[in-house]
Amino acid sequence: MREIIQQDDPILYQLSEPVTADTDENLLFDLVNDMTYYVKNGAFDKGCAGLSAVQLGVPICLIVVAYGAEQLALINPRIIATDGKTSPSHEACMSLFHATQYYDVRRYKIVKVSATRFDNKQPITIKARDLLGRTLQHEIDHLAGITIRNKK
Repeated sequence: MREIIQQDDPILYQLSEPVTADTDENLLFDLVNDMTYYVKNGAFDKGCAGLSAVQLGVPICLIVVAYGAEQLALINPRIIATDGKTSPSHEACMSLFHATQYYDVRRYKIVKVSATRFDNKQPITIKARDLLGRTLQHEIDHLAGITIRNKK
């Protein structure tokens, strides 16, 4: 199982590469298994609502988020629309001080995200708010090399 990298690792701040047909399917499968484990079971004695592949040291556009009672793995997720309204909230991050520090972060209240599901390789569009909306934005930020510590 891969370990969650921490704030001093420069890979956390680089742009992730899109997943393509040439991306190793075994690598994707292993990453999704590890990421799903963390989202389902938490880490550092903390709950985990989502995780990006870059947090496991692999800078590709792949995330796993808690989706109701399930864990949803998304390939190449991107925000395609927002409501334009933001609200502040406290967030922690598994890659920042083992999720022990909280940061005030403004996020859109509602987002629409487009991606490809890992499990069936079908496109999906999710309109999300509340925790799911914030989690999707948080993980997609990771794919752009942005953490809650350097979010503007």
